[in-house]
Parts: sequence; C-alpha cells; structure tokens
Amino acid sequence: MSCITEIIKRKGDQEYLVTPNHAIETGGVYKDYEYIVTVTARGHRCGYVAIPSSHKLHGLDLTLHSEPEPYNLNVHGGITWSQPGSHIIRHVLGEHHCDDMWIGFDAAHYQDGKDIRLVRRLWKDNPEVMRETDAMEAAEKRVQQQLCGYDCHGDEIIRTNEYMVQECINLIDQIVEGDKAA
Repeated sequence: MSCITEIIKRKGDQEYLVTPNHAIETGGVYKDYEYIVTVTARGHRCGYVAIPSSHKLHGLDLTLHSEPEPYNLNVHGGITWSQPGSHIIRHVLGEHHCDDMWIGFDAAHYQDGKDIRLVRRLWKDNPEVMRETDAMEAAEKRVQQQLCGYDCHGDEIIRTNEYMVQECINLIDQIVEGDKAA
C-alpha cells in the first residue's frame, strides 16, 4: 500500500486533517488503486491516484498530455501532477518514505469556484492563510467590479468532494482499461 493508506489512517474519523496548505478530505481504495481528495488553502480541491513503483506509468511526466499508449487519461482540467505526493506526505507523515508516484488533477480552472467558506473554517487559526484569503477575495471583487459589474462570477462551480471522488474513480477506471490493453 502507498502513503495514502497511512495518511487516511492518520486522518481517522476527523472530518478533515488540516496541514499548512492542504486539508485531507477523503480517500480510499478502488480497484486496488489508492486515491485521496484534498482541499487547498486557496479553496480548490485536488484529487490524486497513487501509481505503484512497479507500474509502467510510474516516473513518467503525464502533465504534458503525453500518456503512453494505450492510456488515455482524461480528468477534470487534465493531469496537473505526476510526481510523489511529498507536498502533502511531509506534513502528515514527516520524513516517511514513499515509492509511489501520484497522478493528480485540480479544480482550479476556468469556472471552478473557490470554497472560501471552507477555507475560513479549516484555517481560521492560521493568520497567514486568513490574510491571503482576505486579499484574494478583495482582488477578485475589484476585478469583478471593473470588468463586468457585480455578478460576473456567478457561473463558477465549487467542485464538491463527491465530484472529485468520482473523478478519481474515473481516472482509476481509465488506468485499469489501459492496463488491460497493454
């Protein structure tokens, strides 16, 4: 098992396991692949699937849209991460070593909304995150007022945990199909 299993164990029954930049929301195993969903301190969710070191995708830079045949990996916003999950692992597990690579994607694209209420709830005791959140909201309001009046961002969608879990499952299904065709 990958570090994701250990991270989920550490999360336990807590609703969220909060680190300086990410909060672990959920995770699990589907078709022998582990996945995790996080929320960033900027209000977007990310999904990751662990690729074992023995897998042919391990070590490849999949963010360049150059998946090897027969893999066709299509998730929300495309693959934006294909390296170890050390940016999360070190905050939860310390110097724990993990051989897996994580394939990740995020909901920080055009028309993806930020879950600012959740950020304020999870990082309320972190003055740095709160200052950044206030500044981000103020900047967005200024742009909104200058460019399009008071309601130009009304069509943004906050991608839910359920949505991101389904995207992780879809990604795993695509990996499994590629494995069968290989």
